[in-house]
Amino acid sequence: KPVATGTIYLANKIANLENGSVLKEYRGKRIQQMLIDHRVQVAQEAGCEYVMSTTAGYDTGFRNLERNGFRLAYNALILEKTK
Repeated sequence: KPVATGTIYLANKIANLENGSVLKEYRGKRIQQMLIDHRVQVAQEAGCEYVMSTTAGYDTGFRNLERNGFRLAYNALILEKTK
C-alpha cells in the first residue's frame, strides 16, 4: 500500500523537490526523510549541481528539509489584502 509520495523536477542541472506527503497514520516514522534522501540521490545521479525545495514557512516540510541538510537560501514575504 502506498503511504507517501513526492515529486522531483529536473532541469538545467537543478532539481526541485516538490509535493512531499505522508499519510497521517504513517507520520513520525522517518518516511519523509527517506523520500527526501531518495530524491536527492536521483538528482545526483542525473548530474544536478543544485537541489532545492520551497515550503510555505517554518512548517513540518521546512524542518524535514533542515534535518536532511538543506539550509535556508531565500526568504520571501507574501502579502495579501483582504476585502
